[in-house]
Amino acid sequence: MMMMGGMGILNMIFWILILGLLIYGVYLLIEKATGKSGKESSDSPANILKGRLARGDISEEEYERLKSVLNKD
Repeated sequence: MMMMGGMGILNMIFWILILGLLIYGVYLLIEKATGKSGKESSDSPANILKGRLARGDISEEEYERLKSVLNKD
């Protein structure tokens, strides 16, 4: 068998990088399509507040007051 020279190794590295970028691009497209961009996680203060209201832990008045406090930032 013939051993790969320096150009063969560079060619292989080039194609590995291209494949990695392609996989990363597909990952980003899937992430965008599913809406899981990480901008608002399930542990965000707004979601926790909504959950407390849904469970009945706080009243609507308390929810509105806390929501206005969160939106001041």
